[in-house]
Amino acid sequence: MKMDLRQLRYFVAVAEELHFGRAAARMHISQPPLSQQIRLLEDTLGTQLFRRNQRNVRLTHEGEVLLAHIKPLLARWDETPGIVAAAKRGDAGFLRVGFTAASAYYLIPTAIGSFTQRFPAVELALHEMISNDQVSGLLENRLDVGLMRPHARHPDLMSQKLLDEPLMAVLPAQHPLAARPAIDLPSLRDLPLISFTPANSPYLRDMVEGLLGRDGHTPLVVQRATQPHTLVSLVAAGLGVALVPELTSRNRLDGVV
Repeated sequence: MKMDLRQLRYFVAVAEELHFGRAAARMHISQPPLSQQIRLLEDTLGTQLFRRNQRNVRLTHEGEVLLAHIKPLLARWDETPGIVAAAKRGDAGFLRVGFTAASAYYLIPTAIGSFTQRFPAVELALHEMISNDQVSGLLENRLDVGLMRPHARHPDLMSQKLLDEPLMAVLPAQHPLAARPAIDLPSLRDLPLISFTPANSPYLRDMVEGLLGRDGHTPLVVQRATQPHTLVSLVAAGLGVALVPELTSRNRLDGVV
């Protein structure tokens, strides 16, 4: 014989009331059927759940263990219709989000904070990934949303611009150009350049080298890196100059401007 939800609810009522008469009234049945269902539950489990005498009802050790185990399960069961309805509305469920390391500085704290306040029943799975890997993750159904740099448009993906972010020049603090309030691009074209890797950061690589490579000029690339903050670190080491997104440039290290 198997347990059923009705028996378990009867058990919880008796365990909380410690009185069969009050438990029966609470469950809107007479006492004999309630007592019968408790006995059937005890037979199914092969153990006594209550110690009864003419004066009181007490839980056995096994009854205490069952009560602690079953109450949260019944509560979750009772929540099921609401959870399913919320999932149908998009207010509950799971959301797999990819994000770049750079977006962790400015998008993740505000966007994720606002989302969790608005949709507290949605469980987020956050994955730090470069933009190219996010595109693959979306196409292969490993991600639901990606926070990334612009990418080549794909017919199976939809995108929406969240913000515009200009590029800023980053130079060693002792560089002769560092004292200028503004630097034009021609002043940077012949300087050693720390640029982005074409495989992992094609959008930023193309933008930076396109800006510095106009009129047939070839930028003097001396080092490459994937993440903007890594480029800033290499500038601080004196290896060259870089163009990085403005918000990354705000998190500057000592020795760079």
